Amino acid sequence: HGDALRDNYADNNSIIVRGAANIADIRGLRGKRIGLPRGTGAEGYLLGILSQNGMSPSDVTLINIGPPNLVTGLRQGDVDAIAMWEPVASAAELRVPGASRLLAGGCNSCYDPGTVLTARSVIAQNAEALRRFWLAFAESEQWVRQNFDAAAEINMRWIQGVDLDIMKSAIRRSRYDPRVSRLTGATYNARTIPALLADRRLPRTVDANTAIDPQFYLHAQRTAPQFFADLPPIPEAQRFQ
Repeated sequence: HGDALRDNYADNNSIIVRGAANIADIRGLRGKRIGLPRGTGAEGYLLGILSQNGMSPSDVTLINIGPPNLVTGLRQGDVDAIAMWEPVASAAELRVPGASRLLAGGCNSCYDPGTVLTARSVIAQNAEALRRFWLAFAESEQWVRQNFDAAAEINMRWIQGVDLDIMKSAIRRSRYDPRVSRLTGATYNARTIPALLADRRLPRTVDANTAIDPQFYLHAQRTAPQFFADLPPIPEAQRFQ
């Protein structure tokens, strides 16, 4: 999940608030207890949202709660709000009485798309298999974009403990654009890597472009352009050739 046309992405993260907390907007989080798994993308998302609204981490109380316990914590009133990715955010919205989604996505400083990774040795030894994989991946991503409810039902085979109505909500909270563009590496370098350095999760800076190999995506787009026809075109200046 991601968006090859934007320099920010946190669409699968949300802030869910308890009705009894009387939080009407982001500034209403001031002085509140916010549950989230510390040191994850959810924390980066929340801190980015706070910064956009002229607030700092010291304006709120962050409570470290693992993903399986966030819904319970919100329901029991242990926290006033949670910041979390899907499907936990939708579970909280739909299963905690009085809860509401204060914000979905919207972090201008965040860049946290999903990725597909492999090793250079695998690329060297199995290029043809990876080309076939990418064609299947592109086709399946398009099918998801066009069949959210059916895709949610398929998800239920693999993701345990989530009801179908929650999955149907959650699956709509990401953008299923598997493409990469020159903006991808540039935004990792401008947003994600500095955040990881500041949080001491990287010992030194790296250039994200050295880890991006667009050959399989480009092969899929040349071979099966129909699987990308419903997506807006990438501007020429940002395209890999």
